[in-house]
Amino acid sequence: MNFILYFDYAAIVILAFQFFAVLMRKQTEGINNKLYLIMLGLSFLATTFDIVSSFDFVPLQGLTILCSFYFLFRNTIALFLFLYSLSLSKIYYEFQKKKYLFLLILLPITIYTVLLIVNFFYPLLFYYESGPAFFRGAHAWITYTVGYTYFFGGLFIFFRFRNNYSKSKLVLIALALIMQTSSSVFQIFFSKVLVEMFFSALSLLFLSVFVEKAEDYIDYRTMLPNTNSFHDFIKRNIEVKHPFSVYIMHLSNLPNIYNVYTYDDAIAYLRLLGNRITSTAKGSDPKAVSYFFDPDSFVIAFPNKENGKKIQSEITLLLRTFIYTKNPQPFHLEGKDILVHYPQDFQVPGQILTFIASFYSLLSNTSANGVLSQTSVQNQNHLLFNLEMILDDAIKNKTFEMYYQPIFSIKENKFLSTEALVRLPYNGKFISPALFIPFAERFGKMNQIGNIILDKTFAFIRSEEYHSSGIQYTNINLSITQLLDEKFIERLEDKRMENHLDRSEICLELTEGVAISGDKTIEGNIYGLNEAGYHISLDDFGVGYSNIARLTKLPVSLLKFDKSLVDQLNDSHIKSFLISLIQIVKDFGMEVLVEGVETKENADFLKEHDADKIQGFYYSKPLCEKDLIEFLKQHNQ
Repeated sequence: MNFILYFDYAAIVILAFQFFAVLMRKQTEGINNKLYLIMLGLSFLATTFDIVSSFDFVPLQGLTILCSFYFLFRNTIALFLFLYSLSLSKIYYEFQKKKYLFLLILLPITIYTVLLIVNFFYPLLFYYESGPAFFRGAHAWITYTVGYTYFFGGLFIFFRFRNNYSKSKLVLIALALIMQTSSSVFQIFFSKVLVEMFFSALSLLFLSVFVEKAEDYIDYRTMLPNTNSFHDFIKRNIEVKHPFSVYIMHLSNLPNIYNVYTYDDAIAYLRLLGNRITSTAKGSDPKAVSYFFDPDSFVIAFPNKENGKKIQSEITLLLRTFIYTKNPQPFHLEGKDILVHYPQDFQVPGQILTFIASFYSLLSNTSANGVLSQTSVQNQNHLLFNLEMILDDAIKNKTFEMYYQPIFSIKENKFLSTEALVRLPYNGKFISPALFIPFAERFGKMNQIGNIILDKTFAFIRSEEYHSSGIQYTNINLSITQLLDEKFIERLEDKRMENHLDRSEICLELTEGVAISGDKTIEGNIYGLNEAGYHISLDDFGVGYSNIARLTKLPVSLLKFDKSLVDQLNDSHIKSFLISLIQIVKDFGMEVLVEGVETKENADFLKEHDADKIQGFYYSKPLCEKDLIEFLKQHNQ
């Protein structure tokens, strides 16, 4: 028949390469990935049948069968390209909810399949004669009409629902459709040159490079789908209101793996861990899909809620065991896990994504033995999933409340200062700062909250009641986001002058970790605040970073010893250490404030060993403005 097959051979190579790449990248989860994989398979089969149906030694009846399969697969590719185009936007899920639309989409290919069967008996579409020679039948136009139906249908959908697509995807998918269909026009006029499947393979390669970008949807360390893939999954299911469950594991020490293993061994470990988690999850629910959220969280999504506890227990058991690679050094996994369900626990995609990013700091209990602990979300799910909305509302309406904890001066034997502490009221109670502060810092809301804290605290400091109470200054906590603002000092000064306050009435409190972070903007703001005349206090001394030599280089006038040191005063070694530490700090010219004091015994010990100030429940819990004033009237006489 003298067909030119070089383009088909090239198409086979391109398709095989793409198929191998998709499997190697494990880019098979999600409806668009599955449709893409089906298109690759159909193209490979269609190309194969196109080649084989060109061989002269095949009997005429065999050629008819082979060519029928080619035309069927060729037009089915057009159908799946149409569906693939829909899957890249929420239109697909609208179609999925309306079954009649899907039946309508399948109608052209169904009719064409019937006609191919009829073609065995009545050559409507094509036929072969001895030679062999290929001829188009009287109704060959139907073959091209089916493909063009999906092509023009796709273009109509794009135009009609163009706002559902990004501009780049709109252009890229339209180009892929044009590449798929334009080759058939060429084929009509140059029937001996088989180019259709070559252009089909090129269009799929085009989609692979520019639309199915693996780096956007696959984590290269674990080779698991990433956050983007998970976001697509939850959007799809929420669009069609399809219930599903999510099991989240936050492995707090997982980033430390790079300190234990070489980089190559760490990657091998992560990949093996991802494989083990995936196979374990699928053993409990074959439809479970595992995702990796860089740098430390695995997420498993599955449709059957009833399998949740089984998945949770199996994964917990898996993580109790050591996972070995070529490196014989075992690595113990530590963290927390949680099981949540849609629609019971959340209703929109953003809620679950926000929750996954922050639930480790939102939930208080931790594992005591280095394995994942079971945690129930039932009692506080509304708060956890809606914390962003609650914070946004509190910021908008400035409903944060300020409480003040008195600080006792040992030398003056009275309360001369306080610490301003922010509280977030909700449903008649307060949300713990340990819950909402880390969340606000993670999601960029601390600057706004910090401004509200300054406004409310400055308004109290300038009040007549405050000035008559005997308080000389108030400690105000600064967040890292405030200190990263190059214009923070300027904004602070504007607020101070608006309230007619003296700088001596304000002591700005930093955490030790922030103070020695090494960031140039933070360092510049710390020294700038000192030069402007503000007192600076350092909080949480004794936790994590403590380096006295480094701290002495900072312009700090007050060092706050963390509660964790006080809690261990029953240990004679800690007592000796604390006595020496107080003396060292005072020798460097800084005052010592010890917080978290809850007993008379500890207060007397600190007075005896030269601490300057004491703060804690032994004297008073944090008080609202009115109660603070009453407290000071009674105790500062």
